[in-house]
Amino acid sequence: MDELRKNLIERLGLADDRAEAAIHEVLAYLIEHLPGPASEIVADFAASSEDPDGERTKTVTTAAMADTTAAVNAVVLPGAR
Repeated sequence: MDELRKNLIERLGLADDRAEAAIHEVLAYLIEHLPGPASEIVADFAASSEDPDGERTKTVTTAAMADTTAAVNAVVLPGAR
């Protein structure tokens, strides 16, 4: 998120607080309008950006991988529930 904030400041000339507000507004919009699973991933990403040691990011990534694997297995191996 820091890289995005820096890009908004440098490329668009936004003040730091305006860049931060823009990021939060876009994330809120995505969370509200994306389908369920995608919305959850964005929400978890937004929460993980406030996680300085990255532990939440690791947890979210692992959970997303497990969900994806389960979805693929349901399609590829329909009788293997």
